Amino acid sequence: MFGINFKPRDPMKNNTSISLVDCSFSYTTGQRILSNVSLDVDIGERVALIGPNGAGKTTLFLLLCGILAPTDGTITVKDKKVKHNQFNQAISYLFQSPDDQLFSSTVIDDVTFGPLNSGLTQKAAFDQAEVALASVNCQSLRDKPPHNLSGGEKRMVALATLLAMQPEIMLLDEPTSNLDMKNRRAIITLLCSLKKTLLISSHDLEFLLETCSRAIILDQGTIVADGPIRTLLADEDLMQAHHMEKPHSLFPHTHRRSVEGIPRDH
Repeated sequence: MFGINFKPRDPMKNNTSISLVDCSFSYTTGQRILSNVSLDVDIGERVALIGPNGAGKTTLFLLLCGILAPTDGTITVKDKKVKHNQFNQAISYLFQSPDDQLFSSTVIDDVTFGPLNSGLTQKAAFDQAEVALASVNCQSLRDKPPHNLSGGEKRMVALATLLAMQPEIMLLDEPTSNLDMKNRRAIITLLCSLKKTLLISSHDLEFLLETCSRAIILDQGTIVADGPIRTLLADEDLMQAHHMEKPHSLFPHTHRRSVEGIPRDH
């Protein structure tokens, strides 16, 4: 079983993108969601945040982008303390449900909303929006009402709204939900090409294996493991202890053959 293995921060290097120190969150009812969470994410790291439902993953994202305020502890992004309800252009959040993110009359209005409200000219905002839509292959949707789109199309357009902002840090909550295999593969290719700090929460563990090098396991509001993603996800006891399953791709080939009903080689 793996214990917590935080990476020591080098005081001589200013390479930390996200930092949480003893961060906790409780609702006014007294229900505690996160307890003493501490972690550092370096600039350009792609980190998977995994755990069972109710572990506190979405709450952690809401704290990082200032939608919620921690009950205790401190959160910094790019060495600046996160302030409650204050917009930070360096960080963008992909909501678990795209219906929480898309609200304009057309797709292009949604994708230009962020750039326009960050002070760009209309031409610059539309230029960035067009590039963002092209990166997720959604140019043909630009003039459609978002509420008429399929679940997968909404997901891709919601991702375009983040890309149009050109953030340094992206928080992605279940980014492959409702996607077909083609668009899932397109997102994997896109994320692996980005030179950004990514923190990704997903139950699609095979997707995370392809996009992230590090994993943080969160359960009952605390970090229970932090390390190389393939090492943590391959630990069957660790995964089962926290109500998850080891990904099929990490089983030995002979085990996979026997599970599929194919006789093992002798």
